Amino acid sequence: MAVSRRWLHGLLAKAVLAVAVSGGLVPTALAAETVTEWLLHKSADGAHPDGREQQYLWRMNRARHDPTAEGQFLVAIEDPLIRSRLSGFQVNLSLLHTEFAAIPPTPPAAFDARLYEAALAHSLDMIARDRQDHAGQAGRVSTAGFCTRQHRGNAYAFSEFALEGHAAFNVDWGGGDGSGMQPKRPHRQAIMSVDANLTNVGVAVVPETNRRSNVGPFVVTGNYEQADEDCDDHYNRFLVGTVWTDLDDNGHYDEDEGIEGVTVLPSRGPYFAVTAAGGGYAIPVLSAGALSVRFDGAGVPPHTRSVSVGAATVHVDYLVTGSITGVAVPEPAAAAQTLAAGSALAALARSKRARRREGRRRPDR
Repeated sequence: MAVSRRWLHGLLAKAVLAVAVSGGLVPTALAAETVTEWLLHKSADGAHPDGREQQYLWRMNRARHDPTAEGQFLVAIEDPLIRSRLSGFQVNLSLLHTEFAAIPPTPPAAFDARLYEAALAHSLDMIARDRQDHAGQAGRVSTAGFCTRQHRGNAYAFSEFALEGHAAFNVDWGGGDGSGMQPKRPHRQAIMSVDANLTNVGVAVVPETNRRSNVGPFVVTGNYEQADEDCDDHYNRFLVGTVWTDLDDNGHYDEDEGIEGVTVLPSRGPYFAVTAAGGGYAIPVLSAGALSVRFDGAGVPPHTRSVSVGAATVHVDYLVTGSITGVAVPEPAAAAQTLAAGSALAALARSKRARRREGRRRPDR
C-alpha cells in the first residue's frame, strides 16, 4: 500500500508532539490546542517550495529585513553571469545602493500553496506560449482560491539559477530611465513590499528543457499578496522561516541545504507545521505576545527559540549546526545523477543564452 509523504509527516509530527508533552516541554493544555497542522504553507505532496523556490523566499525575506545590506550585496555580488547582466544593462550601481538604503525594513512573507498553484499555472502557460508576460497572472490567483486585497506579480522566463533570478527581480535590470533599471522598479516593489503590505507569497520555478524554446532554462513566477482575512484560512501574521544547514559555510541558503520533515511547534495557538522539501515553514499566529518555538524531528537536534510577536509576521530560522541523524544522504549514484542533471541544464542554459539578445534577459514589466 502506498503511503503519502504528507500522511507520514503528519504521523511523525504527532509523535514529536507527544514526546514534547510527555517530557514536559509543552504543557498539556497548550498541546491540546496545538493539534492542527497548517497545511497551506506547502504543496499537497510537500515537494514545494523545493530548494530553488525556498532560495527565492529566503533571499526575499533576508532582503526585507535589511534593505541596506541587500543593496550592498547586490552591488558587490561576484557571480560572473550576474556581473555581466549588470554591465550589459549598464546598471547604475551607485544609484542602486542609494535606493536600497532608502527602503525601510518590512516584515517577511509566508509561502502559500494556493499562490504557488497560481504561479505554477502561469509558468506552465508561459512555457506553452513560449513567451514572457503577465497575461492572466492575477486571475489565476483568484482561480486558485486565494482572496487578495493587494496583488503584485513577477515573471521571469529566462532565469538561469535562483540567485540570478533574485538579482534580476531586485535589481530590476532593464532599460527605460537611463539607470539600467526598469522604471518604477516594479519587481523590486513586490520583493521588498515597498508600496503595499505583501504578507503572502507563492513562487514557482519550472525547468524548461526544450532546446527549441526561447524561454528557460527556468521559468519563474511570483505572486505577492495581502490576504483578505474575511475569507476562511487567510491570514497576514505568521511565524515563518527555514530549517537548514550551511553545507558550504557561505552564510547563505543554497538549494540543497533545506531539511524536510522537521516539526515546528509554537507554545500557543491552534497550528503547527512540518517543513517542506526546501526546509521552509509558515504558521499563522492569531494573537500578539511572547511565545516559544520548538523544532524537532527529522534527525535534527531539538531546538527552542523565544520570540515576541507584534502586529506583523516574525522570521524564525533554525540553522542546524550540530550533528544530524536519520537525514537521507544521496547515494553516490544518485549524487552523480544530480550532478549530471545540473551539467545538462548548464549546457542548455549556454545554448539558449547564445541564441538570445541581452535585452530579453530581464523580468517582464
